[in-house]
Amino acid sequence: MISTYSTETALLKVHHDIAEALDRKCMAALVLLDLFPAFVVIEDNCLNFGVPQGSALGPHKHCLYSKPIGAICTRHNLLYHCYADDTHVYMAIKPKTTWADVAKKLEACLAIPVLG
Repeated sequence: MISTYSTETALLKVHHDIAEALDRKCMAALVLLDLFPAFVVIEDNCLNFGVPQGSALGPHKHCLYSKPIGAICTRHNLLYHCYADDTHVYMAIKPKTTWADVAKKLEACLAIPVLG
Protein backbone atom coordinates (compact mmCIF):
# COMPACT_ATOMS: atom_id res chain seq x y z
CA MET A 1 0.00 0.00 0.00
CA ILE A 2 1.51 3.30 -1.02
CA SER A 3 0.31 6.05 1.24
CA THR A 4 -0.77 9.49 0.12
CA TYR A 5 -1.40 10.56 3.70
CA SER A 6 0.54 13.13 5.66
CA THR A 7 1.78 12.23 9.12
CA GLU A 8 -1.24 13.96 10.66
CA THR A 9 -3.85 12.27 8.49
CA ALA A 10 -2.15 8.89 8.95
CA LEU A 11 -2.47 9.23 12.72
CA LEU A 12 -6.04 10.45 12.43
CA LYS A 13 -6.97 7.41 10.30
CA VAL A 14 -5.61 4.95 12.86
CA HIS A 15 -7.15 6.92 15.74
CA HIS A 16 -10.53 6.93 13.98
CA ASP A 17 -10.47 3.17 13.39
CA ILE A 18 -9.56 2.48 17.04
CA ALA A 19 -12.17 4.94 18.37
CA GLU A 20 -14.77 3.27 16.17
CA ALA A 21 -13.85 -0.13 17.65
CA LEU A 22 -14.17 1.28 21.16
CA ASP A 23 -17.60 2.69 20.29
CA ARG A 24 -18.62 -0.88 19.36
CA LYS A 25 -17.58 -1.97 22.90
CA CYS A 26 -14.45 -3.66 21.57
CA MET A 27 -10.89 -3.21 22.74
CA ALA A 28 -7.99 -2.55 20.40
CA ALA A 29 -4.46 -3.81 20.02
CA LEU A 30 -1.91 -1.64 18.24
CA VAL A 31 1.62 -2.55 17.20
CA LEU A 32 3.88 0.24 15.96
CA LEU A 33 6.67 -0.80 13.62
CA ASP A 34 9.54 1.43 12.57
CA LEU A 35 11.08 -0.22 9.53
CA PHE A 36 14.51 1.17 8.81
CA PRO A 37 17.53 -0.29 7.03
CA ALA A 38 19.01 -3.09 9.12
CA PHE A 39 22.61 -4.01 9.66
CA VAL A 40 23.38 -7.69 10.27
CA VAL A 41 26.71 -9.04 11.51
CA ILE A 42 27.58 -12.59 10.47
CA GLU A 43 31.01 -13.97 11.47
CA ASP A 44 32.55 -10.51 11.91
CA ASN A 45 31.31 -9.36 8.48
CA CYS A 46 28.81 -6.52 8.39
CA LEU A 47 26.21 -6.97 5.69
CA ASN A 48 24.18 -3.89 4.85
CA PHE A 49 20.57 -4.63 3.98
CA GLY A 50 18.10 -1.92 3.21
CA VAL A 51 17.84 1.27 1.24
CA PRO A 52 20.66 3.85 1.25
CA GLN A 53 19.22 6.98 2.80
CA GLY A 54 19.12 9.90 0.39
CA SER A 55 19.65 7.80 -2.73
CA ALA A 56 17.64 8.52 -5.88
CA LEU A 57 16.22 4.98 -5.92
CA GLY A 58 15.64 4.94 -2.15
CA PRO A 59 11.88 5.63 -2.16
CA HIS A 60 11.23 3.11 -4.96
CA LYS A 61 13.33 0.39 -3.31
CA HIS A 62 11.68 1.04 0.05
CA CYS A 63 8.23 0.57 -1.52
CA LEU A 64 9.35 -2.74 -3.04
CA TYR A 65 10.80 -3.82 0.31
CA SER A 66 7.71 -2.91 2.34
CA LYS A 67 5.02 -3.93 -0.17
CA PRO A 68 4.49 -7.43 1.33
CA ILE A 69 3.52 -5.91 4.71
CA GLY A 70 -0.02 -5.19 3.52
CA ALA A 71 -0.46 -8.68 2.11
CA ILE A 72 0.77 -10.26 5.34
CA CYS A 73 -1.56 -8.14 7.50
CA THR A 74 -4.50 -8.82 5.20
CA ARG A 75 -3.80 -12.57 5.30
CA HIS A 76 -4.04 -12.42 9.12
CA ASN A 77 -7.17 -10.20 9.06
CA LEU A 78 -5.38 -7.28 10.70
CA LEU A 79 -5.76 -3.62 9.83
CA TYR A 80 -2.61 -1.72 8.92
CA HIS A 81 -1.48 1.68 7.84
CA CYS A 82 1.91 2.54 6.37
CA TYR A 83 3.48 5.97 6.23
CA ALA A 84 7.11 6.36 5.15
CA ASP A 85 9.03 3.82 7.27
CA ASP A 86 6.38 3.62 10.00
CA THR A 87 3.71 0.93 10.00
CA HIS A 88 0.76 0.64 12.36
CA VAL A 89 -0.74 -2.84 12.68
CA TYR A 90 -3.95 -2.98 14.68
CA MET A 91 -7.10 -4.92 15.35
CA ALA A 92 -10.42 -4.60 17.13
CA ILE A 93 -10.87 -7.16 19.87
CA LYS A 94 -14.37 -8.45 20.55
CA PRO A 95 -15.35 -8.59 24.25
CA LYS A 96 -15.16 -12.37 24.63
CA THR A 97 -11.75 -12.71 22.94
CA THR A 98 -8.89 -13.67 25.26
CA TRP A 99 -5.59 -11.81 25.27
CA ALA A 100 -3.87 -15.14 24.59
CA ASP A 101 -5.79 -15.37 21.29
CA VAL A 102 -4.88 -11.77 20.45
CA ALA A 103 -1.20 -12.34 21.22
CA LYS A 104 -1.18 -15.53 19.15
CA LYS A 105 -2.70 -13.73 16.16
CA LEU A 106 -0.30 -10.78 16.37
CA GLU A 107 2.72 -13.06 16.84
CA ALA A 108 1.73 -15.13 13.81
CA CYS A 109 1.48 -12.00 11.68
CA LEU A 110 4.68 -10.41 12.94
CA ALA A 111 6.83 -13.55 13.04
CA ILE A 112 10.15 -13.16 11.28
CA PRO A 113 11.13 -16.27 9.31
CA VAL A 114 14.49 -17.71 10.31
CA LEU A 115 16.95 -17.72 7.42
CA GLY A 116 18.67 -21.03 7.23
